[in-house]
Amino acid sequence: MSAKIPTVLGVAEARTRLPELLAELSADPGHEPIVVGAYRRPQGVLISPAEYERLTALDAADRLRRAEESGGADRS
Repeated sequence: MSAKIPTVLGVAEARTRLPELLAELSADPGHEPIVVGAYRRPQGVLISPAEYERLTALDAADRLRRAEESGGADRS
């Protein structure tokens, strides 16, 4: 399953709007990710700290599950 990449914000626009973008992410933890890139090609994604924590926890839980299923410690 792949997620659709939202509209890509140009680097120059992102630079100009960075304080506004960060305020949006801070105010709304469920804010849609903000994709930034040169020539409208995705190169990076801004997400809220809450979303980062959620994704990190999911990744940790997945690693633990895989380690338990394989009967040993996760070596990645």
